[in-house]
Amino acid sequence: MDYSLIILSSSGRVFVTALLFGLFSIPAQSQTISGLTARQSGESIVLELATISSVNLETLSFFYSNDGGLHWKSIEKDCLTPVSARSVEWAVLECLGVDAFAGANIRFKANVTSCIGTVRFDGYDYRVVEIGDQCWFAENLRSEHYASGTEILDELGNEVWADTKTGASAVYKDMSRNPGVHGRLYNWNAVNDFRSLCPNGWHVPTDGEWTQLTDFLGGELSAGIRMKSSLKDSPSWNGTNSSGFSALPSGDRTYRGKYMSAGRIAYFWSSSPDRNEDRYAWGRYLDYDGEVHRMNLNRRSGFSVRCVRDEPLPKGEEDVPFMVVENMPAMGHCKSLRGDERHQCTQLEIIRYVSNNMKYPPNARNAGKQGTVFVYFVVGKDGKVKDVRVLRPVDYRLDAEAIRVVESLPTFEPAEQRGKAVSVQYTMPVKFIIN
Repeated sequence: MDYSLIILSSSGRVFVTALLFGLFSIPAQSQTISGLTARQSGESIVLELATISSVNLETLSFFYSNDGGLHWKSIEKDCLTPVSARSVEWAVLECLGVDAFAGANIRFKANVTSCIGTVRFDGYDYRVVEIGDQCWFAENLRSEHYASGTEILDELGNEVWADTKTGASAVYKDMSRNPGVHGRLYNWNAVNDFRSLCPNGWHVPTDGEWTQLTDFLGGELSAGIRMKSSLKDSPSWNGTNSSGFSALPSGDRTYRGKYMSAGRIAYFWSSSPDRNEDRYAWGRYLDYDGEVHRMNLNRRSGFSVRCVRDEPLPKGEEDVPFMVVENMPAMGHCKSLRGDERHQCTQLEIIRYVSNNMKYPPNARNAGKQGTVFVYFVVGKDGKVKDVRVLRPVDYRLDAEAIRVVESLPTFEPAEQRGKAVSVQYTMPVKFIIN
């Protein structure tokens, strides 16, 4: 066998689970959840959001939980003081009227309650716009790194661009076309990369989300004119921009590596593959007319990318994963068991499933790549696996194979805490060894 699976553990790591252990009794404790970092500062807690340019307490709401996320309490805005462009300080002891605030199950989160201003990501500020029930970037993505911090492959010649099987980006050949205006062009491998092109809380829109946008703007036959920048905008195009989407004809890079269509066509990727054709994925393009055209596009081509904000969960339905609960998720024949016996049985079932379905990527084996990939995933309230990501990468081919198999895990019987279905997180080290 070309690999071995050595451990399955539901216990998380600090930077994954975002727990504060013994606040005010252990110095310098911190947590991070979806871009929100919390750290102790004397008798206060500083909350910092990495994905905003400036704190606006009118559009942000902060919450804390002392039971691992089962119940959330709002932090009064009068108790929050901005201390930097992206952080606030909560005088927790004074505001709660307590002498200590500690525990292993303290968590924090922030909700953006409106779609205004800018979002900061990878050193750039992006204007956002609310269109219907969606919140969109009003500018093309131009980042050089994935959300994980890994650099995106860039500056490829035509032949290398045409042959690459990994995520890549490019700036249109006319370097006077500032990527700050037109953004970068990304192939679909970058769109589909598990390290994410968009910041936490945002994602590349699906084919369905593009349809939702154009439906709100009157349908594909007329939405384009409302999405394109107007003659009054700078830079301009021939639309009305009544939606605020501010589309520009930024062109494309073909699957052969050639640059085309600048000044004439705007292409945008979706995150949805064409299930009937492995070489293609769905996207949209706008040209001289007022339409938005839906088209399956070659995955090796380079197109513009917009990010759309994740849909918020309904009020009262926040889903923060636990590490350990009364009854852990169950798989296969383990569903009839309870307690520790159920948990241990499911661990073995997961190991068996992953072992039977994992394939050592031939190109990684030929390149001599081996090591341990640490995969994080969540079994949701509905029993489905979600939020799969690599915590400690080894090689992009090994990482992708580990992600693929974990994402294919069958539906579990969900975990229960106090009689209520809850989400549970896991960390799985998978060891690839070349014999």
